[in-house]
Amino acid sequence: MQIEVIEDDIRKPSITKRSGTCPIARAIQRKTGDIDAYVGPYNAYICGDVFELPEEAIIFVNRYDNGKEVSPFKFNLERNSES
Repeated sequence: MQIEVIEDDIRKPSITKRSGTCPIARAIQRKTGDIDAYVGPYNAYICGDVFELPEEAIIFVNRYDNGKEVSPFKFNLERNSES
């Protein structure tokens, strides 16, 4: 599944990073319609399924969580083989 993180996803105020409001989670929510989708350090959780984040998304999450600048980007999200 192709996910596109846009500028609006990045700039929207976040209540808490643990509530699924990181930019990648917002992009997934827009794409899938699952408002409960959320992102952990290495995976995305959508409709009860686990999707492994690619390296570029893991780096993005790490930079975002540490208050560093991030930019819009696209990535492919694949279902974790263990789910």
